[in-house]
Amino acid sequence: GIEDLTKIAMERCDTARCAVETMGGVAVEQGYYVNGPDDIHAPTLSDSGDDLLVADRKLGELWVFNILTGKNNASAIWAAQRIPPNHIAVAANSFSIGKMNLSDAENFKYSPGVTQLAEEKGWWRREDEASPELFDFFRAYGYDPKATNPEVVYSARLEGKTPEDWAAYRAMFIARSEERRVGKECR
Repeated sequence: GIEDLTKIAMERCDTARCAVETMGGVAVEQGYYVNGPDDIHAPTLSDSGDDLLVADRKLGELWVFNILTGKNNASAIWAAQRIPPNHIAVAANSFSIGKMNLSDAENFKYSPGVTQLAEEKGWWRREDEASPELFDFFRAYGYDPKATNPEVVYSARLEGKTPEDWAAYRAMFIARSEERRVGKECR
């Protein structure tokens, strides 16, 4: 699970970039499952995912890491996105990586064949994207258009953001607004 991958990355890596590449590589090679209600030998895709933030002091980078079990419960499908400097990210139990530029290796990392299962299952079509380099990870793996569960439908309408995500963004906005107000009063 994600706990084991995190431990391996912490043992082997000095940077967040190394950590997401290491966690992804180990999961692809060894397979991936989550500790949850599913049978470890036959996890369902809908309950096999995790979302994690990885940061480092050395380069000052922050990466979002999304992962789920691979086709036929073997290997893994993963993606990572670098968060630009002076930006925030929230990981609140939902995939949070949306559109990825697959040709931008500086800001996106992903498993080999990241689009393959989504294409096979009809969850994503390359021709629906504005460019052949784009892939929407959330729409492919984090959203079921036939879902009736209100939380899933609500999250999809908000482009993968959960109410917890928005609460965190709101808190950051309020804190930043207060910081600006105090700064103006002190001038």
